[in-house]
Amino acid sequence: MLSQLPPELVDAIADLLPQRSVRSLSLVSTTLYVALFPRLHRAITFRASNEWALNILDVSLFLGDCPDYRVGEILHDTRELTVKAPILIARFHRCVYNSNFFPPAMSPRGLTLESPHEPTAHRRFLESLSSQIHQVFTRLEPGILRSFRCRQIRRLSLITDGTCPHAGQHLEGLSCFTALTELEWEGIQHPSEVSALRGCLQQNSRHLKALSIGFLSAENPPGRCGFADIVDLLPSSFRDDCTRSDLDGYSFLTLLTLSRVSFPSALLPGVQPSPFRALQALTLRDCPNDLRFLQFLARSSTPVSLRHFEISSDYLRESGERLAFIAIVEFLLSFQGLEYLYLKISNFPQFLPGLDDAIHHHQSTLRGLVFHERRLMAINSEQIFEELRDDMAMTLPSIPRILRKICSPIALGLCLRPARVRYLLVGLSIRSSIRILHLRFSGEERAHYSLRREIVSELQKDLDGWPWSLTQRLKKSNAAGLDVWPTREAPEAQEFVRLVQWAFGPAGLPALQILAFGDFSHGDRCREQQVLLRRKRADGSSDGVCHGGCCTADRTFCLADIDDDSLWDDLPLDGLDGPRFLSACPSTGLIESPYDL
Repeated sequence: MLSQLPPELVDAIADLLPQRSVRSLSLVSTTLYVALFPRLHRAITFRASNEWALNILDVSLFLGDCPDYRVGEILHDTRELTVKAPILIARFHRCVYNSNFFPPAMSPRGLTLESPHEPTAHRRFLESLSSQIHQVFTRLEPGILRSFRCRQIRRLSLITDGTCPHAGQHLEGLSCFTALTELEWEGIQHPSEVSALRGCLQQNSRHLKALSIGFLSAENPPGRCGFADIVDLLPSSFRDDCTRSDLDGYSFLTLLTLSRVSFPSALLPGVQPSPFRALQALTLRDCPNDLRFLQFLARSSTPVSLRHFEISSDYLRESGERLAFIAIVEFLLSFQGLEYLYLKISNFPQFLPGLDDAIHHHQSTLRGLVFHERRLMAINSEQIFEELRDDMAMTLPSIPRILRKICSPIALGLCLRPARVRYLLVGLSIRSSIRILHLRFSGEERAHYSLRREIVSELQKDLDGWPWSLTQRLKKSNAAGLDVWPTREAPEAQEFVRLVQWAFGPAGLPALQILAFGDFSHGDRCREQQVLLRRKRADGSSDGVCHGGCCTADRTFCLADIDDDSLWDDLPLDGLDGPRFLSACPSTGLIESPYDL
């Protein structure tokens, strides 16, 4: 029937569908494929399959699989061309100078086993990349792409590797970008990079809508990163010599993300105007003295009104006032209307005064909450050595008090053992509204532990009906009128399987759609410490790959893949960004210094 519709109507229908559905619709018939062909190939993306060989794109596969006339037809309709790199696992030494093998440099004494010759270290990589891109551009019609002018670029995203000997060079052109509305830069380390960033901000601050800055290290050693102080990067309204014109510097900025940016230990006293009057989303990750910045915003004469607030803060990084930890509470009480609150706090007092009241202040609008605590813990019996680790014990009175102050959260993330999460939720009325439940932990603490494989194994045991499987134990316990949740602490994987059975069962969480366990920071970086399950659709379909037979007709849930874009299609999340929620407050930076690990 759709094949008989006019092409204009088919195109209008395609406007309402996600790209994955449009691709599926084009396979229904030849007529629909012809009608949707221009839309299917309007945007083309080439990728490198391995982050250790970023110069090997899939261009040759694209050109080899299609005859020349077919390539011409596809590129004729292309308006957007993207080249992507899978930078997820490696946190440093990303540059090909360090990761690729080069012949040893020539010297007067002959061959030497040393670093590659710096003038030619990148040449082979760039030549390989350029030749592949050239194969595509020679087949494009002139002027067919929407925009390819440097000065008209609206969005700029950079990741720089400070371990490269050429780091910080050739960045003078950043100040030539004068129309940016979004700017992201991760891995800033060198003085020349900060100078280039400052020049770029001066050119674009008045029309920037999104700004994300990430430094390589927050320690700021003298002579290296001391200039990273936010006073040097943001408008002079933080300074004593501010003028009225300076206050309009970031009047359109709605999203601000700062990672490892060191704030001054003492901000200006008294009420000062804030340069971020339009701010709707604020993210602070591992920024020394970040609580001082929150106090500044809370006491500003032009307070912000956020919809999204995320912070990863370590109280040991704070300097000065002893009671600075209440800055989070003060900041949350300074405005209303917050929808998403993601908190990851380290070494804070075990009972944060007023936090539950501050959350209750937003109870009518709060839709998503993450609460993750870490603290220094002894790692040997003598309690001499300590490490920063997750606090997964439900000993804090703040957690149940916080949950009792929330009306109807859609998404909830907690750093607790599975058994304690079930014990905590079973008596709360909010469980009827939870659609995403995330049991969090920091993946670097379990780098050699395959949680995913262990839980899949437990699910398979339960499915096989072994005498000691979970299903058999539940049946026997129910028949005897016993509590199916034994008091003896079980292994974590078994705890999680029990939670899954309860959460997706008739007495569990009726609105639950997604149950996640593990560390979802930066996509696949901690893949072996990730478990994702979803409720089957009403027709019983799983929309996912069955692992070891774990998807069966008699189960209400199935394993899911975070890389599956269709996972979030048609889920009743009321605008919640699922991947952003799962990756909130990451345990590691996107790029880090090898000397900090």
